[in-house]
Amino acid sequence: MAKRLKYFNEVQIMRNNMELVKDTNGSVSVTPEEVTVQDRGTFVITYTVGDDPIHIGGHIDSQAYSQILSTLEGTFNLNPILLLPPVVVLVLIFMRKPTIPVFGIGILLAAVLAVAVQGKGIKEVLSAMTSGLGISTDMALVDSMINRGGLLSMMPSVALIIGAAVFSSALKATGVFQMFLDAIQKYATGRKSLLGFSYLLHLILASFTGVYLVTFSIVGPILGPMFDKYDLDRKNLSRMLEDTGTAFSPIVPWSNISIFILGTLGVSSFQYVLYAPITYLGVVFAAIYIITGFGIFNRKGEMLIKEKK
Repeated sequence: MAKRLKYFNEVQIMRNNMELVKDTNGSVSVTPEEVTVQDRGTFVITYTVGDDPIHIGGHIDSQAYSQILSTLEGTFNLNPILLLPPVVVLVLIFMRKPTIPVFGIGILLAAVLAVAVQGKGIKEVLSAMTSGLGISTDMALVDSMINRGGLLSMMPSVALIIGAAVFSSALKATGVFQMFLDAIQKYATGRKSLLGFSYLLHLILASFTGVYLVTFSIVGPILGPMFDKYDLDRKNLSRMLEDTGTAFSPIVPWSNISIFILGTLGVSSFQYVLYAPITYLGVVFAAIYIITGFGIFNRKGEMLIKEKK
């Protein structure tokens, strides 16, 4: 049976268990599969009756909103000290500390606070880290908000990255990447041509593999010495990787970013791009910078706008 989207003219949701959905023709008792809070007081609930998904939107009144807050306050110890992990992480990021230790410190602080402030045991904390929080309150809406996360919830994306890494390793071992780099060394006769070929190379490789994190670790270290040879600051290399990797990735339909967007927003990469011009404008402006020399810097930090090829 083809799935159809049904809208109810009148919706009544019992505040305590949120199991009763009533329309103008009668009522059915179902259990919500998904409750999404869009903003303060606004929600969308997804039910399935038979083969038909039912999406219901509405507004939570002040009484229900107060009940949500009271449920959270009754379930957790909402202490301002719980803001410490994100604050510490942000401070360390602004201090340009290494990424992995920074997030490790944030995770460790959060685990310590879960034990010290929330009174959770080490086993519960480790379980939440692995499979997400799993507690039950008196409100299904609150349960849907807090019972998520964990390492296992990220496994589809992690598995995709691992698969792409294995695939890319084969390309590197067979000399495919080196072939492209040899072509750059052969035809790059100046700074602008090196930048142009670098953009083209990483654009092709990142699109081919679908996971820019893999190509970052391969292309970056190999192109670094070439940028040094042509007296180009490596921040030009960093921007190239971001323009053709991080920003451009949502355009590639088979990339892990596009798959994530499709799963969370329900839109294809082509639909997403219409509302995210940053995905392709980075490459457009990069071409302008390369041609004009504006925004391109040598290793002394001087802009190359007046230099010729």
